[in-house]
Amino acid sequence: AMRAVAKEEKCPVVDLHAASVELFNRLGDEGSADLSNKPGDRTHFSEKGARTMVRLVMEQLPKVEPTLRAYVKKDAGGD
Repeated sequence: AMRAVAKEEKCPVVDLHAASVELFNRLGDEGSADLSNKPGDRTHFSEKGARTMVRLVMEQLPKVEPTLRAYVKKDAGGD
């Protein structure tokens, strides 16, 4: 639905859900445990998890809207 609205409105969209699912699948349960606020909670992030989500957005922004590349800091969301 969000892609359809973005297309209709001619607006770029960052699919954070898809990016985060790919990341969590790649890391696995053990590798992603410290990204969650508490065990088994895949919705609320720890500080490290929040910073990781920021990095995902910052990686995707220039891909979906190249004109934003100049405004994205390379260390955005860094530790």
